[in-house]
Amino acid sequence: NAIVFASGSAKEGAENLKFLETISSDLGFNLLATTEGFKTFSGALIGSKFDGEKARDIFTKISFGISAMGLDAESAKGAFLALGQMVSKGTVSAEELRGQLGERLPGAFQIAARSLGVTTKQLGDMLKQGSVITEDFLPKFADEMEKTFKGGVAKSSKSLQADLNRLDNVIDNVGQDIGMLLSPVVHILAQETKSANQQFSDQKVVFDNLSQAAKPLMDR
Repeated sequence: NAIVFASGSAKEGAENLKFLETISSDLGFNLLATTEGFKTFSGALIGSKFDGEKARDIFTKISFGISAMGLDAESAKGAFLALGQMVSKGTVSAEELRGQLGERLPGAFQIAARSLGVTTKQLGDMLKQGSVITEDFLPKFADEMEKTFKGGVAKSSKSLQADLNRLDNVIDNVGQDIGMLLSPVVHILAQETKSANQQFSDQKVVFDNLSQAAKPLMDR
């Protein structure tokens, strides 16, 4: 539901969900963590010039670095959370680039400097001044990520961790299918529980009223 909302339409939401399944399979990502990361990232892009295909393109290029560096699911999600925060604020801060993103993706600060054609010292000064605009920075950073890491994806996507992630995705999909099959039963049980709770509540009210009425008699 969150993906569809962030996508702006059911059709675009379906495209994004298909995209997430494909990239998770190709790169060996945990699908649930990738979906969480994309949800945060795409949600921050609502109203910006990066929507639809542009958002998917940036996400893919940055994912090359996440795959090549062998980040775990939580680190990958955290990296995209940091990027989403940059988009939401409109400018890039040192805290997000050096801290949140840099801690999860080693070399991110140097890559960012190269993408802007400046030294790391110059980039540090620019961040202090608040002059790095996210909409200008993000596509350049994504291009530099692709340039830096794409060559290592072929190996990382065939790693043991990548295969374990794919196995997790299969298990999660089976769980989802079972959940869909059981959902009518769960709905019925929920309704029955609600009805039973209401009956119990009604009976309690009656009992409380009788207790109050009987209290004067008991006091005698």
